[in-house]
Amino acid sequence: MLRLATPGPALTGHLRELATEEAPVGEKRAGPLRVLAALPIRDDGELLALIAMFGNEPTPLPEETGHALQVAADHFLIVTRYLVQIKKNEALKADFISMLVHDLRAPLTGISGFAEILADGQFGSLTEDQLAALKNIQNGGEQMLLLIEDILDLAKLEAGKFPLQPVPIAFASLAEQVVQDLAALAIAGELRIRLDFPEELPRVSADERQLRRVITNLLSNAIKFTPRGGKIRLSAEVQGASHADAVHCLLVSVTDAGPGIPPEERRRLFSRYHQGAAARTFHQGTGLGLAICKEVVTRHGGTIWVENPADGGSRFSFTLPITDR
Repeated sequence: MLRLATPGPALTGHLRELATEEAPVGEKRAGPLRVLAALPIRDDGELLALIAMFGNEPTPLPEETGHALQVAADHFLIVTRYLVQIKKNEALKADFISMLVHDLRAPLTGISGFAEILADGQFGSLTEDQLAALKNIQNGGEQMLLLIEDILDLAKLEAGKFPLQPVPIAFASLAEQVVQDLAALAIAGELRIRLDFPEELPRVSADERQLRRVITNLLSNAIKFTPRGGKIRLSAEVQGASHADAVHCLLVSVTDAGPGIPPEERRRLFSRYHQGAAARTFHQGTGLGLAICKEVVTRHGGTIWVENPADGGSRFSFTLPITDR
């Protein structure tokens, strides 16, 4: 019998407990297990783990068995060092992103502010060409600020430094609020957003701010890619087995009338900084919106995916846990 125990206050007691176990041999009970070999795994003097071999009889350890134990210990040490290095790299990345965001946000805010002052004519009147140039500066500044905020939020979510605060939420009410917030964009594109909910929806357990962000992002994308005069559908329904102890969830879908997404792009669509061909051709974006949606939904215990309906367009769907029925 081979056991691996990690260091800690209970290590000695754990080994003692293992050594007094009784192991069955056929229909008889053998005596207490004995420690045949114990190989500590250390890194720069620090005890990481202990590989112990137990048996019923105090037999000499074969040379090949000792060699196998050493190989296992060496491999464990390599994996441990690798994991420790990954953790250090993640911490360095988080610190670098925080510093980058702080150093970029302040000057960008100043650029946007002075561009707005100039556009308002507070330093004199401007020609149409000058106003158009300032408008480009303002748009670029806004895009950069959005990118910075998305980078920071995604880094916090991935590092677990953006704690979610789930509470029971009436999904229908929240979805209606988001649609109202985006009404101006929909009207500008002569688009119709249809809400398709049953009369009574159970409450979901979610962080309201982050759930609002997911719905807003998916609907904003649908508005961008739906042709003028098209329709967008936001639906929600309960999914799960019918018996009382089954795990139920709320299935939310946003369906647009856009060009659809090629199969080869669907696998990468929720990756960081990835933009589909249509987005690169017609629309600007940070390339982080869907990655943030995936991280938020996953941390809520749900899943998110995309598919192309048979009648055209794209359908983005995600699930959320239900708090009551």
